[in-house]
Amino acid sequence: MKKITAVLLVLTIALSAFVITANAETEKPKLVYEPATVTARPGSRVVLETVAQGKDLHFSWLVQTSEAGVDKTFDFSKQAGINGFESLDGKGKMKVSFKTEKLDGDQVKHDLIIDNIIDTNYGISATCTVANDAGYVNCDTAVIYASDNAPPVPDIKMIAEYDLRRHKIGKLACNVNVPDGAGYTWDDIEFNWYKTPDGSRDSGYSLDEHDPVLISGAYANTPGTHYFYCSMYIMLGITDFYMESAVTQVNVYEPVNDIKFNCESITLDEGEEFEISVSATVTPEKDKGELSYEWFEGEYVNNICISVPDSNSTTLKIKGKDYASTEYYTCVVTNSIVDGFSFDNAADDKPYVKVVHTGEKAVKINKMPEDVTANEGENVTFSVQAENAAKYLWYAENPEGNVTYQLKSGEHGVISGENSDTVTLKAISELN
Repeated sequence: MKKITAVLLVLTIALSAFVITANAETEKPKLVYEPATVTARPGSRVVLETVAQGKDLHFSWLVQTSEAGVDKTFDFSKQAGINGFESLDGKGKMKVSFKTEKLDGDQVKHDLIIDNIIDTNYGISATCTVANDAGYVNCDTAVIYASDNAPPVPDIKMIAEYDLRRHKIGKLACNVNVPDGAGYTWDDIEFNWYKTPDGSRDSGYSLDEHDPVLISGAYANTPGTHYFYCSMYIMLGITDFYMESAVTQVNVYEPVNDIKFNCESITLDEGEEFEISVSATVTPEKDKGELSYEWFEGEYVNNICISVPDSNSTTLKIKGKDYASTEYYTCVVTNSIVDGFSFDNAADDKPYVKVVHTGEKAVKINKMPEDVTANEGENVTFSVQAENAAKYLWYAENPEGNVTYQLKSGEHGVISGENSDTVTLKAISELN
């Protein structure tokens, strides 16, 4: 006796689960503060400070001078470079040293200290390079000018880089810490702000702003990269002394609501129901606030503009219509942030869900076919009871259960009824 099983539809897919594990790579250093250009009195101490963030940071300095038409470069990562620079002082007093200090997190402060600085014709240019196994980054070049009556050098700090959401009021501060007993105060410092299109001071232009804090959002109001720096003059009597910050990079970005649906297209018979759901990812995550939803429908992909009433959740129930039609649905997600700013994906190229209404009543199976046991060569019959069926298609599996094929007249032992609710077969071995 052999057992023949009727199959209306069989489809089995096996998916193996796997996990990919990647080792976290070290990121290249990120600059926090860069050295500033200063004017110092010969014989005094000058400290050029760099603060960077990252793992296993290494700091090196390249110093350049120009005397009597002769350009000289000193690599402070080598003792010979330090010795050569110190030898510029015929009196042998100028000395170079370094100080490194770990700060909170992965931040490190590194100082280049020059004691008994000498006067050079065109100043001393110093460039700090911060490196680790992932790469390196160069600070803006700082210049040390010398003047016989220069006051004590202030500590100048301005953030090296920061991100600014478009339309947000961003403030860029040039922080100047005046030493005790310096002989001047904040009121003696004149601030002048500049913007440069490419990060180079050579192409900078004045913003006619003279406050120590710049409302950078007013000058960086389009997505992209913007560059600013501040020059300062310490005004003492009829003499002024020049200082200048490094260039700050301001990255202006447009936050995005990226939406996804649980399906791309569905087909519904009359009265059949389906629930479309939407999920939204806000980039960057820090700008995610309270999300609200509104669904829209339309007859054309490029005109999905009819608001669906009472559709203010992440899901939308669709019910099959009693006539044939095609509709398209999408969702506008609005992100409202605590600072009063809100944005949505209304103008974005949004995904959509295509809904096809067949206009036909859904097929309902009231009774499934039953298994049959028969001798080889005997006729067997399978029946199904269904409502609203337009046609019937019968299928069978091979003995191994890995191939499904449609039963057709004159093949696979089919005698009759392969397109009706009752099919008659001859019990043959391939149907076992």
